[in-house]
Amino acid sequence: MDNSENEEASIIKLKRKRNVDEWKSVKNKRLKAKGLEYTAKKGKKSARITGERCRCQRKCLTSFSAEEMTRILENFNSIGDHVAQNVYLQGLITISPVNQKRKGVFKKKFNFSYKVHIGEKVLSVCREGFASLHGIGTKRVRNISASKTVAAVPSDSRGKHRNRKTNYVVLLFNLLTHIYKVFHIILYTMDRAVSEEGIYHRS
Repeated sequence: MDNSENEEASIIKLKRKRNVDEWKSVKNKRLKAKGLEYTAKKGKKSARITGERCRCQRKCLTSFSAEEMTRILENFNSIGDHVAQNVYLQGLITISPVNQKRKGVFKKKFNFSYKVHIGEKVLSVCREGFASLHGIGTKRVRNISASKTVAAVPSDSRGKHRNRKTNYVVLLFNLLTHIYKVFHIILYTMDRAVSEEGIYHRS
């Protein structure tokens, strides 16, 4: 008994607990959300900075001083969580239906307007300027805008793609486990059928 208990104890000690918070990818996500420098697979990624000035006719970013742009970026970085940041940005985007639709042109269903708060002041900007002020890409802004059209809370889908490399050892193990379970179910069903048939004949 003592030997078996010692063996079980040693097996339990060998099992490592899954500590997701210590994963490098999770740490990098946290650093990225805070706008800090981090090291990815393809090398070092610099800290988040205000993007380039927009190319729209209004020249949106000329309405902001360097101090104001820095403050907007710092406030955004201080949120420190990707999903919370998306929710914050979603609240700054206004959606409205398209009233007039031209024929022969791509049918746009919604119009999006973007605003930025600086103290009590609220300024409207274009999408590119909105992305630049928060140090993010326009793709992220488009995804957040799209989630607003279906009244959904923007989620964090980073790293949840399905184009991962296949682990054939794990795949084979899962396949053999499935076959083993199916085989036992068949044996159990056959054994039960034979038992019931024997009881029926005896009666």
